[in-house]
Amino acid sequence: MPDDPQSVAEFLQSDRGQELQAELAGLSEAEQANVINALQTAADKGALEDLNLDHAILEAQTAEAARAEAEAHQDAQARAAEAGDWETAKAEAQQAEYAMQEVKDHGGNVADAEITQAQTDVANLDNADWNQQIADDNAQTAQAYAAEGDADHAAQYADVAV
Repeated sequence: MPDDPQSVAEFLQSDRGQELQAELAGLSEAEQANVINALQTAADKGALEDLNLDHAILEAQTAEAARAEAEAHQDAQARAAEAGDWETAKAEAQQAEYAMQEVKDHGGNVADAEITQAQTDVANLDNADWNQQIADDNAQTAQAYAAEGDADHAAQYADVAV
């Protein structure tokens, strides 16, 4: 066993690496992957011996908790959008974006594309909310014209509302 391991494989053969493997057994696959990624990053920097394993495990767990939170917000976003509640859908999309950024900040496996998609969802839902408000205003105007007996203007605003 090397005294100064230079690779993850060598590290895992060391006493410290064996202890880590025992701890990894209690983690989810995603958390294990995050810890291995932290090990590889440290090895690439030549700082494997300096890696705080407890911190790496905590970061992996935090990242995966944030991923679960992001997924819950994405599910809530989809339900709200399906119900036409654009304001709630936008708020859920924002929370999902924050959670995905937290995954990244804690070393979790997240693609920049996932964060960009969350940001795009927020913008699209903001636009949908704005369009819904315009449609609601036009529908109210159509109702007002209809109440006054002005069928032409009522139809015109009803068409715009749709």
